[in-house]
Amino acid sequence: MTQRLPIHSADLLDTIVRRSRGQRIDPRIRGSRAGLVRAYYADVPEEDLRYRDPKALAAAALSHIASGRSRRRDKRSPREALTEWLLASKEGIGRARKNLKNMETSGVADFATLSVPIREIERLT
Repeated sequence: MTQRLPIHSADLLDTIVRRSRGQRIDPRIRGSRAGLVRAYYADVPEEDLRYRDPKALAAAALSHIASGRSRRRDKRSPREALTEWLLASKEGIGRARKNLKNMETSGVADFATLSVPIREIERLT
C-alpha cells in the first residue's frame, strides 16, 4: 500500500530517512545513512517522490548506492575495453553490416528482412 508523504520537501526527505532505519546497509558504504539517502534524492523533484512509498524509496537508494560501491572495477581504460570487444565481436559485426548493406541495396525493408540484422546485433551484446 502506498503511503502519501507530506507536501514539503524537507518533510519528504525526513520521512524517507526515517523509513531507511532498520534496513540493512552494506558495511562497505561509508557515510551516515541519513546523509546518503538525503544526497541520493537531493535533486529529485518533489512531485516524483510525493506519492511513492518512503520505505521503497529508502531501499532503492541504499541498494543503488551499495551496487555502485561493490561493482568490480575494470582495470582497462574505456578505449582498451572497446577495442577488446570490437576484436572479439568482429565476425558478428561483419555479418550485421553485410545484412544491413544487403537491405540497403535491395531496397526491401520489411519486418522479416530487418529481423535478421537485428538478431545479429542482439548476439553481440
